[in-house]
Amino acid sequence: MTGNATARMLLAADREEVTANRKARPAGQMPTSAARAEDWNVMQDWGIALIGVPLGFTVGTLGEYWIHRGMHKGGVLAGGHGEHHREGWGQGAFKEFRDYTLGTGIALLIGLPIDVFFLTGGMLAGSAAFGGLLHAFFAAWCHQAQHEDPRLLPWMAATPVHFVHHKRQQARHNFGISVDWWDRVFRTYKVDSDWRGLVRVDRARLRPWQIHWFTPNTDKRSAARHRLQEWS
Repeated sequence: MTGNATARMLLAADREEVTANRKARPAGQMPTSAARAEDWNVMQDWGIALIGVPLGFTVGTLGEYWIHRGMHKGGVLAGGHGEHHREGWGQGAFKEFRDYTLGTGIALLIGLPIDVFFLTGGMLAGSAAFGGLLHAFFAAWCHQAQHEDPRLLPWMAATPVHFVHHKRQQARHNFGISVDWWDRVFRTYKVDSDWRGLVRVDRARLRPWQIHWFTPNTDKRSAARHRLQEWS
């Protein structure tokens, strides 16, 4: 057993002892140094959790950017992604979520042993994984929403990057899905002030819950009729 794991076990035993002492302490008596140390440890644990969740979410946004950008460079996923561009429809938010959690799982497999043995005993990795799952769900919704009604994403009102990426058949720009931060950082952001003219006008504005959750937003025959230019 590593020293870090042993320390965690001893800390858990100390917590049980402190809890018992608190119950036995008369009302009004000042807490002991052990109790104060326990309070500090609890605060540290909460601090790690509060750091881990936004960290996991942010890493997820970076992952979505580079994975998508990598799909346009060739490799294993390039063929399937080319088909996605040719058909131009989303497979349903929950199917997207299923795919995105794969990336979260891979990141957890890499980060968890490092955190357990060298950092926080797994607390940071656990909270970051939760943040990564939040991102996966959010990104899945954003992906499907941009294939159905990009007006649902007001934080990208200037240019809903994934919608424009598809409609303009862009191979070098706008790789973000849920956010446009990394396109701006890595200089692949390309504004499109005319994107509203690309939105279908034969349907009313959707509400956030009205996207397709379990099924594609169009069938393959309909997609073939509305197919845009060949992706390259």
